[in-house]
Amino acid sequence: MELLDHAQFSFVIRHGYLTPSGPNGETSFVQPFNKKGLKLYIISCGGTPFYVGKTTQPMQVRLNRGINPTSRNPYGYLWRHHIAEATIDVWLLSVVDRDIEAMGEDPSIQLARGDEEKQIDVVIETLEAEVALLVRQRFGQWPRYQSEIHFHQSGPEHRELANEIVSHYRRA
Repeated sequence: MELLDHAQFSFVIRHGYLTPSGPNGETSFVQPFNKKGLKLYIISCGGTPFYVGKTTQPMQVRLNRGINPTSRNPYGYLWRHHIAEATIDVWLLSVVDRDIEAMGEDPSIQLARGDEEKQIDVVIETLEAEVALLVRQRFGQWPRYQSEIHFHQSGPEHRELANEIVSHYRRA
């Protein structure tokens, strides 16, 4: 697994609409973060992470679906009624065959044999869980609005990458 790119954006939510601002004053998520691709993201306030997520969707699409759930996509972010402004860090990731093979005998990987998309999802869920765990260890609590974490057997590569990601945050 490899970190291909990282960017930090701020955003405000007003009347159910999310408006991001990019690192150079952009008023939308910049490419490659607003196109399909494997991403891990952390949403924080004041440098304290309160949500860790993953997506393959463009970031604007993913966040808007979480802020404005529908009958077709009924699960919204827990934080959407409590947070009006926040920071989001987004990491673009690459997963290769050796990352899947490194998961070895993890039951979820075994069940997904032959389904590469599901296997990649298991790999990124593993990183997502390791990041959430490090947030808990460094800040003394799980990310405040984390609603679900999928646990899989992790290896040193997941932990090293999670440590690199969480090193962007300092306990206040």
